[in-house]
Amino acid sequence: MNSLFITNKNDLKANILGGVQLCTQEFLEVIRLVCNSVQIFEVDVAKDLKYRFIRKIGLDYYHLYNVKQYKINLLQFIQNNEINTVFINKAELMRFSKIIKDAFGNKVKVVLMSHGNETGDFLHQLSH
Repeated sequence: MNSLFITNKNDLKANILGGVQLCTQEFLEVIRLVCNSVQIFEVDVAKDLKYRFIRKIGLDYYHLYNVKQYKINLLQFIQNNEINTVFINKAELMRFSKIIKDAFGNKVKVVLMSHGNETGDFLHQLSH
């Protein structure tokens, strides 16, 4: 199985190690045990004015990433590396699953990795 792990770069390797980083590293370790190949695709929180404004006024705390910014590179990476399973680290990155499924359908499985009780996160995402 050729897999891809999408994560915020700070969740994988932050200067100060915390619970999110430990959980992320543990997820990656387990994935490496069961997959032939694991590639990492790092993303960063959007810093442009639109996204900062949305977060600042509290409209959508889960709208952290400009998925369109990564779309072309991500889809090319999946295609070029013959990825058949994508692991998404945390609910905040769930929006990446839509562009993957739109492009590849059932050819690529998408797995959302949970860092805790994300019932509220799922309900939030379903409402958008």
